[in-house]
Amino acid sequence: MSRPIPLNLLIHTISHSAVTGVDKYGNETVTTATVNHVRLEPSQQTALDSYGEAKDDKYLLFWDRVNSGSATFAKGDKVTFSGVVLTIREIFMAYDEKSLHHLEIYLT
Repeated sequence: MSRPIPLNLLIHTISHSAVTGVDKYGNETVTTATVNHVRLEPSQQTALDSYGEAKDDKYLLFWDRVNSGSATFAKGDKVTFSGVVLTIREIFMAYDEKSLHHLEIYLT
């Protein structure tokens, strides 16, 4: 098993908002949680979607399975960092020899 991402690199805290359902009036219910010990880095990547349109990612978020706070991320969820609200565009699951090691989450 690979070593977890060291805590001295996981220096950021985010607020994660996920739609958890719909109430009886048809309004979305949103759950917001603070996630500690993650890392955000500016993204230099421009990706193309299936229609050939550019998706300009602003940040790449690293979430470590061992050292980061508990969270379940999904495409379309919102992440707030330093007052900036970002949307999860894509999630890459990085595995070591045995199990999930970390997530790389692309934010627009």
